[in-house]
Amino acid sequence: MTAIAMFVLSWLAFGTESWLAFFHGLPRFSQAHFVEGKGTWWKLQSIYSMVRYFGGTEQLAWACQFVLTASAAVGLALIWRSRLPYTLKAAAVAAGTLLATPYLFMYDMVVLAIP
Repeated sequence: MTAIAMFVLSWLAFGTESWLAFFHGLPRFSQAHFVEGKGTWWKLQSIYSMVRYFGGTEQLAWACQFVLTASAAVGLALIWRSRLPYTLKAAAVAAGTLLATPYLFMYDMVVLAIP
């Protein structure tokens, strides 16, 4: 609900053009950071960036990221089907979310305060 409210408020305040510019800029951001490496690899805390930092190809990095994301999803599904306490399940989701994204900048690690 908060995300929807923020979307509506920003749309009312700034109009459609700002959202169109945001979606138009996403591919350029991805190209600059993931293909060209302009957002230095050490600032990203994902397996994708680690592979690229150590000289791996883009394809290898995406493959490693996919394997990690799929493994995290399977692990989370098993955890949520188990009888573990809700607090551990919530902590696992917070950690799994960080593992699943290649866009994990160093300042995003504050999410680890949850688990």
